[in-house]
Amino acid sequence: MAARRKQRKFVFTPGYFISGVLVVLLVAFLRVIGGTGMVPPKYLILSFSLLLALVAVACYLGWDFDFRGRFWAGLALSVVLAVVLTAGIVMGMRVQTLLDHVTTPDKKVVDLGIFVRADDPVSSPEELKGRSFGVLGQVEQEETDRYMQELETLLQEPVSAAKYDSPLQLIDDLLNGRLDAAVFNLAYLDLVDELEGYEDIRDRIRQVTLVTVEVPVTPAPASTPGPAEDDPVFTVYISGIDGYRGLETYCRSDVNIIAVVNPEKHFVLLVSTPRDYFLPLPISNGERDRLTNAGLFGVDVSEGTLEMLYGIHLDYYFRLDFSGFKRIIDSLGGVTVYSEKAFTAGDYSFSEGENTLDGEAALMFARERHAFKDGDLQRGRNQMALIKGVMKKVLSSDLLAKYMPLMSAVEGSFETTVPPDMIARLVQEQLDQGGDWTVETYHVSGTDGNETTFSVSVKDYVMFPDEDTVAVAKDLLTQALAGQVVTPP
Repeated sequence: MAARRKQRKFVFTPGYFISGVLVVLLVAFLRVIGGTGMVPPKYLILSFSLLLALVAVACYLGWDFDFRGRFWAGLALSVVLAVVLTAGIVMGMRVQTLLDHVTTPDKKVVDLGIFVRADDPVSSPEELKGRSFGVLGQVEQEETDRYMQELETLLQEPVSAAKYDSPLQLIDDLLNGRLDAAVFNLAYLDLVDELEGYEDIRDRIRQVTLVTVEVPVTPAPASTPGPAEDDPVFTVYISGIDGYRGLETYCRSDVNIIAVVNPEKHFVLLVSTPRDYFLPLPISNGERDRLTNAGLFGVDVSEGTLEMLYGIHLDYYFRLDFSGFKRIIDSLGGVTVYSEKAFTAGDYSFSEGENTLDGEAALMFARERHAFKDGDLQRGRNQMALIKGVMKKVLSSDLLAKYMPLMSAVEGSFETTVPPDMIARLVQEQLDQGGDWTVETYHVSGTDGNETTFSVSVKDYVMFPDEDTVAVAKDLLTQALAGQVVTPP
């Protein structure tokens, strides 16, 4: 008898172990999934009840090894449940990590390069000892000063650098031999090589080295925390940057759209502003520049420029680079976009009406402007049509089948200051209530011009704002912010 009791005590062990594992996994699953804040309470309760019942059945079946058939059935069910619960835990943790990463930009990055003339044999910074330097003194001063201190340590001698107000003046003096080396943000080459007479600038100067300088981002002041808690309507500045060097780098913004989002009425107003709009920047003391160039000084400068133009406050921003843009579209399985016009861009042809696009085709659709008589104005309309297509896809039930691929795609693809709890609440409300969203768009226009810009201090192509369309945009934004569902003219 004693031997039998000892044997039964031993065979009970698998049941205890299986039950313990399942209970721990179930508790962890509920904590992680509930912690995302994205699952509506009714679905959380329903899933908990179902999983609890299945865990109870698995534990009952697998409790006693003496009943072999029942035990193996319980073990099989336990394995399935363990896999499901583990997958749910991993998914929930991944969502939380993703939100933490994309909603907490804590630093800015400037890619500073040391440039010499193309025929200069210098191949490393150490060979620049005793040479003359030039830097930009009006912009990126903090980052440049930090790097010049590091350069002095490397060369083991003081470095005297002439300061310039314009990157073009700096480059001109380098080309003319007044300087041996110039230090400036790599992104300025994208700006300079668009100017007449500088199309071959990348062949006339040579990069000796590239240094990434990181500077912590100062959190927004408490006086501008975003919308009031009792106001469901909020604004988002959507910026599409024109670089492939990462979201943290300072570079120009090709897409500049203001979104007013009203979750209660399932309404979104999109107002697009041409990249070449000639506007004063918050840092330029009234001097005007192309809107796209504002991004060279940081996303906050782009935001401030649009705030001054439309007389509103932008609560948050959403910043996306083009490489990330393609990954997101592909992870959604492509998007359907309505094109106002038939046109060709690169190797892609787009018909008037609906077009189903993959990531590369969508990028071409959003970037093309030379195919249109009104250039950048039509490009802005195409960009908003694409955003409408993406929103329709994201808010559809098809997204659930592509959840994990989408999570992989968006990681590192964008950054935003929209708080994680707000994103979670929006997802929860959409899952709970469902329903289609109404998306209205408006695009301000302007006339072509050629004026001296703040960033390069020479004449460049600009677009003068059409004050009538700007006034219409202001009115639409004001009404939308007051909670109205508006229909643009």
